[in-house]
Amino acid sequence: MKKFATIALLSFCVLFSLSAKEDSFASFQWFNSKSLYRQSPTDVFNPSSTLEIMMIQSGQPRTVRVSPVGSAPDREYEDIPIFDGNKYIDETLYARLKTGVDVGLLRVGLFHNDAQLELAFSGALNTIFQGFGGADNLGFDGIFFFGPQLRLFDRVSLKFGLQHYSGHYGDETIENYYHANGEVLRQSVNFTRDNNLFFGIDVEPIKNLFFHVEATRPQLETWMSPSVHIPSWVIKPSNGLPLNPQEAGSENVPPPTTPYPDSYKAWTVQAGLSYDFYITKNLGLGVSGDVKMHQDGKTLHQVNGYSDANPWELEYTVGGGIILKDEKSNHKTRINFTYHDGRLPLLNYFYQRTSYISISAQIG
Repeated sequence: MKKFATIALLSFCVLFSLSAKEDSFASFQWFNSKSLYRQSPTDVFNPSSTLEIMMIQSGQPRTVRVSPVGSAPDREYEDIPIFDGNKYIDETLYARLKTGVDVGLLRVGLFHNDAQLELAFSGALNTIFQGFGGADNLGFDGIFFFGPQLRLFDRVSLKFGLQHYSGHYGDETIENYYHANGEVLRQSVNFTRDNNLFFGIDVEPIKNLFFHVEATRPQLETWMSPSVHIPSWVIKPSNGLPLNPQEAGSENVPPPTTPYPDSYKAWTVQAGLSYDFYITKNLGLGVSGDVKMHQDGKTLHQVNGYSDANPWELEYTVGGGIILKDEKSNHKTRINFTYHDGRLPLLNYFYQRTSYISISAQIG
């Protein structure tokens, strides 16, 4: 015990001394309010704090996806209307709020910070409100990442760790669904990825030009939903048995007639490019774009919808706007104009294809 305490005390003293020397060969920081990995401005689930006014062009969210009733062998998920008839059908205005953090912990720098390594934590709470009627809440998402990040020569950043996604319908939306349909509430079909493996690389080949590629997939033992997205090889952590048929049973749908091939791993792959041009030290212009591909799109998000011939689901987001930069902290606020074509940026609406234009204020 004494030996352990001595080593711990010496380590603390070394780290404390390094943190006091800015120009030393090695350096240490306990905490940094900005992590080593840059987040794309047009990644709809990035861990920034954002207020976004969305104008839907197509694909207004008007349904909740629920489990079927009965025991028919061909039962499928059902989409139940949120509103009576055509109520609000011509409304297009929605507001998205996202609060996020993206910090670095225990950062170690070597070779005068040409190599830096840290433990990073990022997370966001994402939600969408209707911009009409009672401004009801459609739902909210919990998103977080934890893992090591490495930055080399202030040009290349690598990221690896655990990424969590969980979607939840809003209470007001569930209440509207109940009143519109006058039936007992049925189990909603939720989107969950509990601690996916995450890989990312961000490269700055020339100053202020950034390119990134990211990929995420489930672990062998994990929680996932809906059942139609679950690869055949994923097992339930609590009992070690295949998760797909167990989750299908809880959703009251049959498991896949034919098991998914080993090549299906529920990957999500994203790539993007962005460029910032500064007019002054504090004012600039930025443009960016992201393309995201979902392997679970091959399932068509429906029971027995999977086919190897089905394509990955594709979505893209492009945008540009004004950058306001705090020179001391290097923190940025962006006023962005954005076009999105893909899934509604609310996880439980994974089945809802939507296109919209928006204006947003994004901090971080």
